Amino acid sequence: MKKTLTKLSTATALMGIAADAKTTRIALVVKALSISFFAAANKSAEEAAKGLDDLRII
Repeated sequence: MKKTLTKLSTATALMGIAADAKTTRIALVVKALSISFFAAANKSAEEAAKGLDDLRII
């Protein structure tokens, strides 16, 4: 439980830092792009980000 709270606190702090940035960056973490499900998720995220100027998928 303590590890989960620590990770959540860290993530919340990082989101606060990212809120000040001009461009929002979202990391899509996958096991492998060679797996079709993850490749499709990556492609969809990239396409969705194209319509938004201040969003970047990394």
